[in-house]
Amino acid sequence: MIIKFRKKKNSEKRKKRKIQKKYNKMYHAMCQIQNRNEIPEFLKNNHLNDKMCELGVRDGMNFDMLLTSKPNLLVGIDAWKNDGIPGHNDLFFSGKNLERQYWTAIKRYSNPQICGKTRCLIIRDYTVNACKEFQDYFFNYLYIDADHTYEGISQDMKNFWPKVKVGGVFAGHDYVDNSVYGSVVVFGVIRAVDEFIIKHNIKYFHYLPECHSWMIVKTPESCPIMS
Repeated sequence: MIIKFRKKKNSEKRKKRKIQKKYNKMYHAMCQIQNRNEIPEFLKNNHLNDKMCELGVRDGMNFDMLLTSKPNLLVGIDAWKNDGIPGHNDLFFSGKNLERQYWTAIKRYSNPQICGKTRCLIIRDYTVNACKEFQDYFFNYLYIDADHTYEGISQDMKNFWPKVKVGGVFAGHDYVDNSVYGSVVVFGVIRAVDEFIIKHNIKYFHYLPECHSWMIVKTPESCPIMS
């Protein structure tokens, strides 16, 4: 019995070392990224381009870049609504402009010539509602660029962290204060992300200085249910 126990214990250690090596290799590659237009290639090379999601699609600029990684499923979630809450529309687009953005996205991402073999799913709703549409551990990659207030991004991170697979990447935009853009909306991304890193025992974090994006590798240690 002692011999069997030791063999099992050694096997578990080898398995953990193998997984650790995989995360270290992924993180090393992630740390080479300086701009978010380099992210799609990273996702392809690390087989993280199966199911992907972006919160805050707006005019589709980043959504287009994610499409180049050729995912099987790419989900875009945005309210496209001028509801009077600055955090939901921090560039203060008119209702007419937001409506145009939405219908442009619907037309563009239902076009096979644009999407290729990727299934693009556009959801017009608040993120707090849309998160309920997906089971936990569903996405390989999730990018947050929606409500930049402390309360808004904290809620998005809380709601969508469970939706990312262990071994997947959780990321977002605008790791800056609002003075960078001169916005009247008080950005709370830095505070929210920093608190999240501590709370979830995040080991692999990378900041992309050229585009103010951030990336996190989700490990078993940062996900108590799976550890």
